[in-house]
Amino acid sequence: MSRIDFFIPKDPPTHQKVFGLRDDIEHQPARIDEDLSNKDDKWLGVVYNGEGKEITFYPVDNYVEMRREDGTMDSRCEGILRYEEKNLIFAELKDRKLKSKSKSKKANWRRKAEEQIITTLKYFFDNYDKNAFDIRAWIGNKRQLVEQDYSVQIADFKRETEIQFGIVNGINLKIQREIDIEKI
Repeated sequence: MSRIDFFIPKDPPTHQKVFGLRDDIEHQPARIDEDLSNKDDKWLGVVYNGEGKEITFYPVDNYVEMRREDGTMDSRCEGILRYEEKNLIFAELKDRKLKSKSKSKKANWRRKAEEQIITTLKYFFDNYDKNAFDIRAWIGNKRQLVEQDYSVQIADFKRETEIQFGIVNGINLKIQREIDIEKI
């Protein structure tokens, strides 16, 4: 197997204190968006960078080839946020509403997002020393269920998923639209 380089930037790094991640062009990689007027309608994830650190987004989906043994493309997360050289956040972005009262159907987009991150991490660890980085994971979803009846159930499910992901994979996971790189 040939080495996969995950650190090929598509766009220049940003120092913005608030920026978004977009994934709205089919068959194109996700990207950083610094235009605050797009926050509500186009950003799938919002990144808070209070100290204005240099952050580079390395797209993975639709950018890095990760092929299965049969030659088909494997599932990948959107990309990796990198700052201070060793800090990595593997990011998966969704734009999904929770439409069902069924816990299993609610979980569907989360499970898919987890699988995409885990698959990307496996390929990453085949190519890089895991111990050389401080790795975390983030699932950003533009849409959240806000009905009062289900808010406690959703919060409990998110917490349970984050804890299980950490136990199984040894990596801190956050599921929320907004992420503060100082607090993840």
